[in-house]
Amino acid sequence: MLVTGVVPTSVHSVKWQDYRGSETGMIVFYNTDPVSEIPLRELPEELPSEIVLDPNYETGTYGLYGCKHTKTRSSFSKKKIRYLFFMTRYAGTNIDFMDELVITGFYRIKQTADVQKLHIRYLNEYSCINEDSCLALRADKVHFVAVTDAFMITPEVLESWGSKSRVTRQTKIMLDEEKTAELLAYLESKRNIIDLYSSETERLQPAIDEDEDEEEVDDEELFEDAGEYEEYIDDLEEEKEEASQAPEVAVSVETDQAGVAQGDRDAGERRPHLGGRRGDRAQRQPDLQRADQLDPVGSPATRRHPSRGRVRHRSRIRDRGHAANRARPPRRARRA
Repeated sequence: MLVTGVVPTSVHSVKWQDYRGSETGMIVFYNTDPVSEIPLRELPEELPSEIVLDPNYETGTYGLYGCKHTKTRSSFSKKKIRYLFFMTRYAGTNIDFMDELVITGFYRIKQTADVQKLHIRYLNEYSCINEDSCLALRADKVHFVAVTDAFMITPEVLESWGSKSRVTRQTKIMLDEEKTAELLAYLESKRNIIDLYSSETERLQPAIDEDEDEEEVDDEELFEDAGEYEEYIDDLEEEKEEASQAPEVAVSVETDQAGVAQGDRDAGERRPHLGGRRGDRAQRQPDLQRADQLDPVGSPATRRHPSRGRVRHRSRIRDRGHAANRARPPRRARRA
């Protein structure tokens, strides 16, 4: 499944590592969406959104398509816990269970992956910026039940679990092997309706902006469409005009076997730069007044994504596209 507009990565493309845990459990909290009787996770009204898509029961992952509670996931892994239970204060359409604190399902965790680079690259907000890593969890067994079959949490139950504080979104409760086995036995005795969870979530998920979707796949489909290539050439012409207004920079000229000067091909793309400074935090010369990233050797900086403040990362495919453009005769010669 590709969750577009959040982290545009298939669960199968992540480098997962096998994980072995003890027969213990951890309970974490999630918000319930108010528009369904099924206790679905909270769904955003549009994508991208700051609402974290966890638990991501469609893919059996936790912490992949959003980044909150990094330390909770890290603690889960360090303590070699195997079962992750999901607790919510019900806010759906079944008024008989409104505001009831219930456990609706669980994961049996089988794999983990460090997804910190994915989160920093694609998300506007992430909790792993000051951490050494950010582990996502993946289950080999996903079991969720209807709200009528959910495990009811009473003050007495919380006390027996050793939880004395008020339940909040940050609450996490540790269960020993005995209490984990009891909770598992109860949930597994109820019908698993994970397919209904997934289908209802898909039905209520906001429509994906096609422009946003195209933005994410441009790197893989660069120049497959002839019209798109011509538009790209026009953009380069505009960049040449802007570059002509900047301070003149010496460009070495080398002639290849075809007799085309290397300087002629690259003059429209090489720009003034700051030696030793790279990245989107580099300071620009004020007289250039350019908003994009300056790079002495790589391809021109890609445009900023409209929904994110950072400069999008380049890719080898995009650089090959620029290289293919440089290998073509100058535009004026083709028109002649």
